[in-house]
Amino acid sequence: MIKANPLTSWQTPTYNLCMNGAIRTREKCCQPFQETSKGLRCPKCKARPETYYIDFWWKGDRIRVPRDKDGNIFTSYEAANRFLTVMRSKVDEKTFNPKDYIQVEVKKLEFATYAMAWVARRQKEVNQELLSRGYLRSATSYIENHMIPFFQKRDIRDIHEGLIHDFKDELPAHLRPKTIKNIMATLQKIFSDAFNVRRDIPRMPRFPKIPVGKPDYDWIQKDDQEKILAEISDPVRKAFFIFMFQTAVRPGEARALRWKRVLWEIKKVVVCDAMDEEHFKDRTKEGDHRLIPLYPETIKALKAITQGDPEDFVFTFRGKPFNHKLIDKTWRRATQAAGIKIRLYHGTRHSAASQAVSAGADLKVVQAVLGHSCISSTQRYAHLHPSALLKFWDLQEDRHKTVTEVEKMETKVLNLKGKKG
Repeated sequence: MIKANPLTSWQTPTYNLCMNGAIRTREKCCQPFQETSKGLRCPKCKARPETYYIDFWWKGDRIRVPRDKDGNIFTSYEAANRFLTVMRSKVDEKTFNPKDYIQVEVKKLEFATYAMAWVARRQKEVNQELLSRGYLRSATSYIENHMIPFFQKRDIRDIHEGLIHDFKDELPAHLRPKTIKNIMATLQKIFSDAFNVRRDIPRMPRFPKIPVGKPDYDWIQKDDQEKILAEISDPVRKAFFIFMFQTAVRPGEARALRWKRVLWEIKKVVVCDAMDEEHFKDRTKEGDHRLIPLYPETIKALKAITQGDPEDFVFTFRGKPFNHKLIDKTWRRATQAAGIKIRLYHGTRHSAASQAVSAGADLKVVQAVLGHSCISSTQRYAHLHPSALLKFWDLQEDRHKTVTEVEKMETKVLNLKGKKG
């Protein structure tokens, strides 16, 4: 091995250093620094530099390493030499990866940088309508408010199970178990992508299980819903909530309803679109098409609205489809005036499903109407009706329709939709 004299920043090497590397400095003195038994020294004034870097060649590429993995600048020859020893051992073990030491790559692997890059990639999925805006908004909030303040610039490769447990334990005590579970699920997704997709970490750390207990599914009866409706004077807003009470659709699905989906001739509505926050999407959360009956009260409320062109939205305010803030505000005022404390989702979708199951509706029909891709999501309502569930969803008319007949009806409407373009 050829022993090379240390170079300062103004000198250019005329040879390739061996893979063992060397310790150098970019500082200047009255004469070039030279390596001695005590490190780098100026041969004239005996001064030593205040900062160092490792000069390393690997398969023809030069790597300069001025910092350790925690981002600390090498301020002593001894600290740089210890780090160089680790690099050499990686070469001997055949586990050396130059990306682990290139500063641009190391910066990318700092948790704060890595997590925000993950957000940027998810934003592209949102733009392609592969991911919901609501999910990304929540995930970004978890990252900025909880994860980055804790992990900061720590290399994502150095975050192990113990640190993950410490992070969970230091989350604010006022957070609900469900929120904590969501935060930890987002962190786990970041690590899963780093391991399985991008191969940026050598192993996937284990994550703690977060017990959340039984979910809270409050619901109200029809008489309470009537009290809430009595506090809503605007006919379009009232029609919106009547529609939700009797169809059990998601709020975003109701806001996205267009007149061409209302099939007056068969008294049904096709649910196949949704609003993602304030953005229209031509697909629901599950990507399904559902055919739901319209009852006389719903038909009367819809016909009281001025019907526009087939492509127009049904529920509008000042020419635009209802936004979620308007709906939330209307719901809060009406429930407070009626003296009923219940959240929007529980007072509409959950209550409609709970009322049906409590009256004897079959869970499979409830699943079809709610648009659940898995029956386990519908089984949350099973405790409401302890006996055998033999009746079906349509409680006000056509009580004896079978699941097969419902499927045939869906096929018929989808064919109609195809003919209309």
